[in-house]
Amino acid sequence: MMPQPSTKTLEIQAGFKEDQCQYCQLIETGDGPLAEWFIKLAETRTSIAWLHKDQLWPGRCVVAARQHATELFLLEPDACQTHLREMVGLAEAIQREFGADKLNYECLGNMIQHVHWHLIPRYRWDFLWRRTIWEEAHEPELLGDRDYEERIDRIRAHLRW
Repeated sequence: MMPQPSTKTLEIQAGFKEDQCQYCQLIETGDGPLAEWFIKLAETRTSIAWLHKDQLWPGRCVVAARQHATELFLLEPDACQTHLREMVGLAEAIQREFGADKLNYECLGNMIQHVHWHLIPRYRWDFLWRRTIWEEAHEPELLGDRDYEERIDRIRAHLRW
């Protein structure tokens, strides 16, 4: 059996610096580089969710674990299970409200090393229907403040957290 790296080793390999994590900064202060693109939608003890300001894919959201971890398996087991249930609950709320043809779940972490999910409703009419949204640059579809608030309220109406 191969030796397993320690949590500390995994954190070092992933470039772990919690004090520089953009998600930790956003969760703790509501500020930082990500604040420019996210509007808080909901929060619990283990997760926090935002509506992404680029609404080219109506209902696009991001949900992050409150606990800093670079991998799902590094979250405390109970927190991991709860976070996954909450992420799935948000996905269901988005689907119920927007009726997407498909919902993409992306937990990448190679750009910002903090467990977070991009929940991207996909529609057959979108120009990247058979590809990921990251493959081609696009002009963001920005809404007015009232439209963002309305969209958030519509998602919250289906949310069961």
